[in-house]
Amino acid sequence: MVEHLLAKEDVASSSLVTRSSLRLSSAKAKSGASAPEPGEGGPPLSSKLRLASHHQTMCYVYLLVSIDHPAQHYVGLTRDLKKRLRDHNQRRSTHTAKFAPWKLAAYFAFAQDKPATEFEAYLKSGSGKAFLKRHLLPKL
Repeated sequence: MVEHLLAKEDVASSSLVTRSSLRLSSAKAKSGASAPEPGEGGPPLSSKLRLASHHQTMCYVYLLVSIDHPAQHYVGLTRDLKKRLRDHNQRRSTHTAKFAPWKLAAYFAFAQDKPATEFEAYLKSGSGKAFLKRHLLPKL
């Protein structure tokens, strides 16, 4: 669902892998056998996805680029990416209000908080800023 919602936001790139696909792939790997395809016995795909979605919410590190001032960017962390982008564009953040509106340039999904906060800190460091400029920010 997040992928569908974010596709409307003109996402430039992402590393999002759906939680259900990870859970299903993990189960296959542990058992050594492949799960039956929908219609080949076993529970229907919709119930498999329901079972896989009963765990924690993903944590997102995201990169915004100002639409009116493309040289301005912002790196943040959230659990609700769509709401957070809306908040930035409605000028609810003092750090980003001046350069609104924003577009989502990239996001990275993490299953656990610690690697997400560490990655956000890296992107805000000197070498992380160089990485962003080299790989993810628009060339001006």
